[in-house]
Amino acid sequence: MKYALGTIVGTALLGLAKSKIGSNIRLTRIRKKEITKIDRTSYQYYDDSIQFNGIGNLIDQEINQYISNQNLHSSGEYPHVEVFFGENDDFPQDQDEEGGWLFVFSVEVNYTYIENSEEERREAESQLDRISSDLNAIAEKHLENVVYTYRDYETETTETDIILNVETGEEYKPKLSKSSKLRKR
Repeated sequence: MKYALGTIVGTALLGLAKSKIGSNIRLTRIRKKEITKIDRTSYQYYDDSIQFNGIGNLIDQEINQYISNQNLHSSGEYPHVEVFFGENDDFPQDQDEEGGWLFVFSVEVNYTYIENSEEERREAESQLDRISSDLNAIAEKHLENVVYTYRDYETETTETDIILNVETGEEYKPKLSKSSKLRKR
């Protein structure tokens, strides 16, 4: 009987010691949905190429200043924003009746976030619209003789499974052991 009591007390003490040092972590697997919303606007205009008349540098400076002032994250953190802009050489160059050349200038804003709720989706769409409108206003201020504006929207979704620590809500990344788990002979 005294051995049975010792086994029970020993097991209870061992369980208590393990719980105090944090060996019991509650984990859960969830589906992470990373969404990138893309807003692309292209302007076709007849004029000198902005690369040659200095306007391209002015637009470049103003857009980069805007990005800096807004403290937009370019990667790693969520949400993050990537901005691409400049003259687009993919379109064939054409001449108008007066000998002016057709150029295309594009502004593309990619807004990436993690969607967990309808509220986050609405916030992302609102932020994308605000940023895109501001950047396009900068471009439109400098572009002259615009004959056509094309706006395009896309959404890209990536889903992955991640493991979360239930207590902290943070992504769980197991510690990698530096020593081999195999027995050495």
